[in-house]
Amino acid sequence: MNQSRIEQIVRHFRENGLKLLLENPANARELLGLTTTRLSYIQALVYHDRKEPERDGLRETILKSVQTDERRREVETMFRSGAEALREEGREEGAIRALQQTLVNLLRCKFGRVSRATEKAIRATHDLGRLDAWLVRAGTASTPSEIEIAPP
Repeated sequence: MNQSRIEQIVRHFRENGLKLLLENPANARELLGLTTTRLSYIQALVYHDRKEPERDGLRETILKSVQTDERRREVETMFRSGAEALREEGREEGAIRALQQTLVNLLRCKFGRVSRATEKAIRATHDLGRLDAWLVRAGTASTPSEIEIAPP
C-alpha cells in the first residue's frame, strides 16, 4: 500500500470515523496489511481522534478482520493504550500492597510483634502467589517461623 492510499484512508477515517470500516471491511484488512509502524499510527489515530464508544467499535471491527491469531494478538496489544496499561499495572500493584498489608496485620494480630526482617521481606515481595501462600500459612501457623517468610 503506498503512502497516498494511507493518507486517503486516514483522511476518510478522520471525516467519517467508524463508518469507514463498517461500510467496507476490506479497508480494515487493507489497514492491517500495514507495517507495524504504520499500524501503530492508525491505532494512535483511533485512540486520540475518536471517543470511547466509537473506539470500542473500531477495535472490534479491526480485530474481526484479522486473519490469524498471532496477528490478532499483535493488534490487540497495539490497541491497548498507555493509560489502560497503567491502570492494569496499578490494579496489580494495589493488590500486592493490599496482600502485604493484610499479611502484616494478621501477623501482628496473631503473634503480637512482627520483626523488621519479616516485614521487610513481605514488603519486598511482589509475587502475588508467594504472598497468598504466606497468608494461607499464617492463618494456620502456631509460630511465625512456620510461615517460612524469606526475602525474595
